[in-house]
Amino acid sequence: MNPVSNDNFRSLVMPHAAMMLAVCERILGPEDAPDALQEALLKLWQACDALEAAANQGAYCRMAARNAAISRLRSASAALPLDAAAGVGDDLTVCQLDDASSLGLVEELIDRLPPVQRSVLRLRSFDGLDVSEIASRLGLSEANVRQHLSRARRTLKHLYSLHNR
Repeated sequence: MNPVSNDNFRSLVMPHAAMMLAVCERILGPEDAPDALQEALLKLWQACDALEAAANQGAYCRMAARNAAISRLRSASAALPLDAAAGVGDDLTVCQLDDASSLGLVEELIDRLPPVQRSVLRLRSFDGLDVSEIASRLGLSEANVRQHLSRARRTLKHLYSLHNR
């Protein structure tokens, strides 16, 4: 690994720091998010060569933040909000996970969703994209994104309730 200067690291990561903190906050909440962000920054420092070589450094930073938050969530057995308020007027479901096995279960259930619903749910819930960003990324209309998101939440809630009977 080549030595990395502080200025070089800052120029690569700091433009994405606010987004990284927002990702951590969506997964962990505001209390634990700064610690997860610090863990992500440490990982990025250790893998600075890979960060420099990444085609999309923002996406690389987002994944580092997401992975650090999920790792912290698993180790702390904390609560995971499946979604933040989307502002689309629908009744949002927030699932409180009691332990790491519940998180694993939800990840398995998400994997069972149809591909478009799975993508929309992950982009909204874990990556924090808004409906218009998801629509442009997936080539769908905003109404279609909202419909897929609603169906994904409903199906996920149903699958989760079936598993916990």
